[in-house]
Amino acid sequence: MGEQGQEKEKRPRGWEDIFEQIREQVRRDAARSVGVDEDANWEEIGRHSDAAARKRIARALNLEEEASWQEIGNHVERSVRNSIAEIVGAESDSDWRTLGRAVEKEIYDFLDDLFQSRERRQDTGGEEGSTDE
Repeated sequence: MGEQGQEKEKRPRGWEDIFEQIREQVRRDAARSVGVDEDANWEEIGRHSDAAARKRIARALNLEEEASWQEIGNHVERSVRNSIAEIVGAESDSDWRTLGRAVEKEIYDFLDDLFQSRERRQDTGGEEGSTDE
């Protein structure tokens, strides 16, 4: 029984070593991916990870790499607002309240047209544009 006890003690330690090696490899890979020394700790990796992500997003949005998260957020918001304004025919610098009203109007107009068209078809007894004789 003494041999089995020693066997059990060796097994867990072997797995611990393997998991420790995996953990260290993951940390080194993470450090390399954000451009810091392989010996960096997780706190440093986290700081540089944030900076690396921010720079990549800024570049993707055609902003300066050093743009802050606030500048990036403002840019995205302006872009979305401008796109919605263009779709609903509002001024490009419209605020969210104005855009909301414009979107609501477009939806109501669409629904009115849809149901009025259905009513017209029902009143005429057929499909609009039908060629049946």
